[in-house]
Amino acid sequence: MQSSLECAYFYYRVVGLNPELTRFGCFIAITLPPHLMGELLTLAVLGLVNNPNIVNAGVALLNIAGILVGSGLLRSLQEMPRVFQLLSYVTYQRYCCELLIVNEFYDLNFTCGGSSNLTGPTSQCPFTKGNDFIEGTYPGSTTRITFDFLMLYAFIPAMIIGCVISFKLRDIMMRR
Repeated sequence: MQSSLECAYFYYRVVGLNPELTRFGCFIAITLPPHLMGELLTLAVLGLVNNPNIVNAGVALLNIAGILVGSGLLRSLQEMPRVFQLLSYVTYQRYCCELLIVNEFYDLNFTCGGSSNLTGPTSQCPFTKGNDFIEGTYPGSTTRITFDFLMLYAFIPAMIIGCVISFKLRDIMMRR
């Protein structure tokens, strides 16, 4: 837990994200569940597979697939095939990415153009306000903040239950 907090603090300061204390608190609250989910997912798979190298590689691939499908980094969620849109609802990465985008870009003003300091939309700067960027990437996410937090944190007890089930299955298989 302490390493997660230190890591979040380091990333927040090095990347130069919004300096407000409340936004930093939200950033920590958003980044803590993915750290826990990685550990819990590894435990759940270790309950069924005894080779830690295979488990590590498999969990890394699952997390990367979840990020690619759930975050909309490759394509916006609206442009994805319907199957991937539905699949993104069962990845914690979707809720995490929405919350991070809203936390960092809400009420932010962009300036583009270097020395000329242009403020209007141009080909170099298609968004001048953070709220426009949020609505273009994750439409309606500013109204779903509470829901996204609840969904993000609901994955933790669900994963704990998954860990218990996987170790119970392991016990049953070992007895036979």
